[in-house]
Amino acid sequence: MRLPTQEQARYHGSRWFWVVGLAVLAYLAFPSSATNVAPMTVGKPADRDVVAPFTFPVNKSDEELAREAEELAATVKPIYQFQQRAVDSAKIAMHALFTSLESAADQGGGAAAIQQAAKTQGLPLSPPEAAYLTKGGKRHGLEKALTELFERTLALGVTGPGVLQVEQAPELIVRSRSGEQAVARDQVLSYAQYLRRARAVHPDKGSSVGDELYVRLEGHFFRPTLIRCRPSGAATTCAAASIRASTSCAAGIASWVRTRSSPAKRTRSWSRSTTSWCGAVRPPAARRAACSAPSCATR
Repeated sequence: MRLPTQEQARYHGSRWFWVVGLAVLAYLAFPSSATNVAPMTVGKPADRDVVAPFTFPVNKSDEELAREAEELAATVKPIYQFQQRAVDSAKIAMHALFTSLESAADQGGGAAAIQQAAKTQGLPLSPPEAAYLTKGGKRHGLEKALTELFERTLALGVTGPGVLQVEQAPELIVRSRSGEQAVARDQVLSYAQYLRRARAVHPDKGSSVGDELYVRLEGHFFRPTLIRCRPSGAATTCAAASIRASTSCAAGIASWVRTRSSPAKRTRSWSRSTTSWCGAVRPPAARRAACSAPSCATR
């Protein structure tokens, strides 16, 4: 095999040198990805860190980013806890009142004895109301109506006055001993609906005294049995933070990513062309750990 002469090597080298130079230039201008990223779902937290090989400037002010982050965080469904002990409390207090009234009536003390018995149970009565309750049929009718009302409302879950009026979430998480489920806000019983259902089981609509007394009793024994939870620890805060972070790319919110050139340097970045990374944004490790205990305590 005859080796090329120096003249031939110089000739062919000058022809191919630009090819090698172009390859090196392309490598430097378009570096390979810093990590192999498996397909991810946009909007869901990733289970590992993803390092961005370059940065993307976000042309949004800090105020815009903060506002959009809060709007996304507001989509977290609030949790309402069903309180069985509130149902039991209302039933016990109501039956205790009528038991006392029954005992007072059996002793033959008349309206004065009825008034005293009701006052002992924390319900002052006017003379006409006390006289109304001296009749056994009236007492039994009221007790039966209130028992039915509690079964149709409190036992199903009722929020307190004005709670649903200020609730902005379209869906709520209702939690009870048997589990939890998402419920549309307009399907949750409010205090106003409690009052409407009370009218439906009114035992003596034809009596003005009976009507006034029944309205007092339904309000006196009402207990909210669906209570909005506040987080124990940082459960709800973490849920909101996770939504902020996991959807930050797709929503145009700044996410903090490491650059290839300087791992310690962080830059606010986003790009519509890199939505495959949008699912990779996670809240910090300390916040993720706090999210693992989603218990809540009632106010």
